[in-house]
Amino acid sequence: GALRRLHGAEPLGQSFCPFGRIAALAAEARACAAPVPDDFAVLLAEAELIRAAIAAAGFDRRFCRNDGTASNLMLRFDGGGLAPDGVRFVDFDLAGDFGPWFEIGALLNEAYVFEPERRQAIETYAGRCTDALLARCRLYGAVDDLMWGLWGIIRAVTSHRPGIEFFKYGQWRLRHARTTMAAPDFELWLRRL
Repeated sequence: GALRRLHGAEPLGQSFCPFGRIAALAAEARACAAPVPDDFAVLLAEAELIRAAIAAAGFDRRFCRNDGTASNLMLRFDGGGLAPDGVRFVDFDLAGDFGPWFEIGALLNEAYVFEPERRQAIETYAGRCTDALLARCRLYGAVDDLMWGLWGIIRAVTSHRPGIEFFKYGQWRLRHARTTMAAPDFELWLRRL
């Protein structure tokens, strides 16, 4: 409900594009000699397939945080569970107008492992879960993983905070993107949008 209300707000007038961010991060990774994985070109090519499929299917631009990281949600509980107004969003640094399913797909990607849980969450948000919505969420989850994976490996060589394991985080997110893009249903998800 909190995400539906957020996505129902007036557009910000500033666009966000995860694919543009991936392209910028890929250029930055090359420029700073970040330790990109051997299959870097493959990951970028598969992200391009996702971009093309989503562009062909279309999407509605709405106000979004564009940050589905579960740790950027604050939850308040009362004696009976989650309070009616118990969800607060933090980190709006990527806020801009984009498809709300990117934000939902990124959150589901982090919060749920199994398809029935993902389907239930999509139904809770949209009132129904179609194969097309599930496919969109799975693909956007991979895009989010690639975006944050690149960010992590770049920060591993550019950050002045050596105690933070940026490289480990980046590698984990890239592995997760790779796993989704190598899934047997990847091409099916591309077609179902």
